[in-house]
Amino acid sequence: AASEGLFVVIQEDSGSDVGERMFISSVLEHEDDGEELTYYFMAMSGGVINTRMMAGVGIPATASEESGGHEFSGVIDLSGMLKKDSSNFSISAGDGHAKRQAELEVPIEDKLIVIGLQAHNYHSGVVEAFEADRGGQVLLYKPDFSE
Repeated sequence: AASEGLFVVIQEDSGSDVGERMFISSVLEHEDDGEELTYYFMAMSGGVINTRMMAGVGIPATASEESGGHEFSGVIDLSGMLKKDSSNFSISAGDGHAKRQAELEVPIEDKLIVIGLQAHNYHSGVVEAFEADRGGQVLLYKPDFSE
């Protein structure tokens, strides 16, 4: 949700050999006016034939010994939590309803969106040392729909 209306984030979970992709839509509409939504590329990760995966590239270094699948997992809009009135935060901690209301006031290109990424092939190095089941990343995305 943004001041312009509603948007959708699509997280692909296909097991694609070239990697998983993620997109954000233009503002949603429900009129039968012949206007189609536009989808903007956000990110891509993983894939057994992705050249970065085949080269063992990973963060942290040594986490990836083989190519493999990744999975985008979760999205949260931080704009409601971080919105300020002058120098003070607009909402109180723990007020989920106020957070959602504040999100409606922030334009889409001013948002900070957190994305979870599970990297199923990141199981070596520090990931193994800490006995975690897999690695991954938390990504911060700021929409930019300029062409």
